[in-house]
Amino acid sequence: MLFRVLAISLFLSACTSKPDKQVTRAFYHWKSRVNLTTKETQALDTLSVTRLYIKFFDVEWDDEKNQAVPVAMVRLPKTDIPKYRVTPVVFITNETIQRLDETGIDTLVVKLAGLLQELTPATDWTIDHEVQLDCDWTAATRDRYFRLLEGAKKQPYFTGKKISATIRLHQLKYTQSNGIPPVDRGLLMAYNMGNLRHPETRNSIIDPAILNQYIGKMSNYPLPLDIALPVFDWWIWFRNDKYKGLVRTETIPYSLYRKEKVVFTENTVVNGHTFEKGDWLRYENSPYLSLTEAAYQLNRRLNSDRTTVILYHLDPSNLSKYTLHELETVYRRFR
Repeated sequence: MLFRVLAISLFLSACTSKPDKQVTRAFYHWKSRVNLTTKETQALDTLSVTRLYIKFFDVEWDDEKNQAVPVAMVRLPKTDIPKYRVTPVVFITNETIQRLDETGIDTLVVKLAGLLQELTPATDWTIDHEVQLDCDWTAATRDRYFRLLEGAKKQPYFTGKKISATIRLHQLKYTQSNGIPPVDRGLLMAYNMGNLRHPETRNSIIDPAILNQYIGKMSNYPLPLDIALPVFDWWIWFRNDKYKGLVRTETIPYSLYRKEKVVFTENTVVNGHTFEKGDWLRYENSPYLSLTEAAYQLNRRLNSDRTTVILYHLDPSNLSKYTLHELETVYRRFR
């Protein structure tokens, strides 16, 4: 009898257990020219990456023209990128949305769809049925941005396609003020979560403790969510303890590299940057242990059994900071 009870219990448990998530592995490609290196393709193949989110162009506000303009348009090779599905991404600055009235938003939608159609290869490429629109909207701009999203659905280019929108952590937590974008899926950007302008911040790119403060109600978010995690680094430039700007890692000499803080004891020119005596740099990166901890926290709260995990962004210098086993482990956290 005991054996029969145990057998039935195990059978019921197996029937009611949650299946593994269907996880699609992806990378963002954020450079204007698409020309994958051997190192990049080998990494993508080893990691079983099947999808690339390629930024097709940015939309910025031009003060001189007093209008929204496309910049940094992608240059795609004539032949396709084998093995990978491509999801077009458009980044729209919040300032652009802020400057436009409803008529301007409607005009931008038409131009945006037309440019996507022009840039999308007609043959050879495996273009995904998803298009992603990326904007750090606020409570003040949400209605106009959401109007843009609704308008995009009516454009011929978007017929038969799904639209996803990036979701920042503050947009995830404060839904009452930020609203829920009228799209098919959300892409949670699990990075840039600290105050990079504050001199006391240790790492504004990724901090699992800060992440945990934003994702408590993530499982209740009304859109199915995909996840983006960082694999990049940078330097933050301060003068008199005031934020001066971002400095790309590759512009800093290797002799200074990997130090958490660099203080200039005299006026110094480095690759076009003029640092004054007393200026200092804070190094920030995306540590492997922080990535795995963040992935664990996020996986526990995912609200869908089908998700895409995207690493930002594909570049040989970013790949060189990790072993492929480490990146494999980050992806596997979402099983």
